[in-house]
Amino acid sequence: MRCRGFSLPTTLTLALALHGMAHAGPGFQPSVVELRPQPPQEYRTTAEVIALADSWLAAEIRGVVTRVAVETGQHVKPGEVLVSLDCTDHRLQHSRLQAQLRATRADAQLAELQLLRLRRLADSDAISVDALDQAEAGSERAQAQSLAVQAEIALASANIERCTLRAPYGGQITQRAAALGASVRVGEPLVQLIDPDAVELRAHLTPDESASLSSVSVRRR
Repeated sequence: MRCRGFSLPTTLTLALALHGMAHAGPGFQPSVVELRPQPPQEYRTTAEVIALADSWLAAEIRGVVTRVAVETGQHVKPGEVLVSLDCTDHRLQHSRLQAQLRATRADAQLAELQLLRLRRLADSDAISVDALDQAEAGSERAQAQSLAVQAEIALASANIERCTLRAPYGGQITQRAAALGASVRVGEPLVQLIDPDAVELRAHLTPDESASLSSVSVRRR
């Protein structure tokens, strides 16, 4: 007969009971055998709580702090504004580049029209090959200038976005280094954000203790 799922003392008790039944004779009526499994073993140890989402959020551009929207201990949602920097220069740069883009596009259109006219004249040998080559180069140069200005506009738009520091995830502000009116550098820490729901518990147990665990309960001191 096999016994599964019982500890060693339980198995031994059951074996002794069966041995007594075997020597009691054929008319023996066995009584109920009570099996008492051993209670699970309990371990107590200290543990360390590690925050998996713990970030110092830093300034992505240089500027002056115009607004600090959070306080230490405040809970924030993803995308919520934390700190704002003065963005006047970046907005002016963006406007100037927009005007420059309109001018470069006009130049590119004019260069393209002139190239088309010269190509028609070249078909009748009314202009030289050199003049046509210069027109083609001028058209390509105007288009390249337009593309370069568009790239600068994209950078200016990104800098405008960087003027506002937002929460990358929901959590709690644990420290605030930003001060109203302070001039900050790129990479300077402004606020510390922790997600209290994303944590890891690290306890110090032996391999045997870890293998025997079926559940864990945490008690605060």
